[in-house]
Amino acid sequence: MPTLDVPSVAQLVTFSVLCLYHMRRWSNIIVLCRGFNDATCSVYATTFLPLMIGASCLAVPQGEFLGVGWTGAKLKLWFNHV
Repeated sequence: MPTLDVPSVAQLVTFSVLCLYHMRRWSNIIVLCRGFNDATCSVYATTFLPLMIGASCLAVPQGEFLGVGWTGAKLKLWFNHV
């Protein structure tokens, strides 16, 4: 049975996220980063954290993004839902 080369997949996902970032697809970046972090138990979270923060700040209206933090083993983004 073939094995999955996770570091190579991580490079592909990172390249995809960077392409989406330059295309200003903020919501797609957030979904892809969250999904990949969930799939890899947040091993690559430090790679995606700056991209997720940047996309989150630009995706929501100013003043609604509160911050980023860890809950258990998952990276969470907090928003001010008024």
